[in-house]
Amino acid sequence: MREGLRVANWQISAEAGAGAAGLGFSALLNRAKSPEVEARARATTVEFHALKVSQRPTFVIESNIGDRAVISGLAKIEPLV
Repeated sequence: MREGLRVANWQISAEAGAGAAGLGFSALLNRAKSPEVEARARATTVEFHALKVSQRPTFVIESNIGDRAVISGLAKIEPLV
């Protein structure tokens, strides 16, 4: 729920996203339901579960040599900055 609206609903989410981004509702909804977007969402969900965290938001900071810090459950970005 966000501001009393069920954001898990395609119609509500597409309306909110289109309004916020200044995009056409139908184009955004069609793109959101595309196989490419579904595949990306499924892949990133697998990545999230592989981190073995249960809280959101989760921030992953990784260096170009593979060092990684996973910070899970923070409500604000300020502690990271």
